[in-house]
Amino acid sequence: MLLLALVIAARAEGEWKTVDLGFVLSVPPDWEQVKERGIDSYVGRLKSKDAELTFDEAGSFMYSAGEARLAVANLKRKARNPKLLKVGEEIWIVDGRVADFSIRKPDFAYGVPPFTNVATLFVPYKGSGGSLSIAIFYRSKDGELTARRILQSVVWKKAPK
Repeated sequence: MLLLALVIAARAEGEWKTVDLGFVLSVPPDWEQVKERGIDSYVGRLKSKDAELTFDEAGSFMYSAGEARLAVANLKRKARNPKLLKVGEEIWIVDGRVADFSIRKPDFAYGVPPFTNVATLFVPYKGSGGSLSIAIFYRSKDGELTARRILQSVVWKKAPK
């Protein structure tokens, strides 16, 4: 049913565009990239009038290979035993990598309204350490469908390790 909703939403929205951020993802045509400058990691932001995406790609100096291996093992354990999942949490495989996806209400660490919901994706880089965290803030159920589609479209230029 969700797949059908995504197909219908895609037809209604027209062609999406591909954005190369070092990793690649697809976004609706009205989304624009906003320049950001990270201090100790690679960060960025895209936004539209109804939603905003932020990402933080941390290198192995911030998230070690050992920590990444443990995170991957934990996510695989949750995938095998769904009782370990929190409300709104799902385990995904994104371009061959295990990832933690969740839907929730934003907390103050992410700012304040106008956005009432956030979809997050966390991908630990098992082989080399490091990780990618993406948050998409939105208002409506349509925003959730859009966030899911964007996050499922993530592809890395290099093969997963």
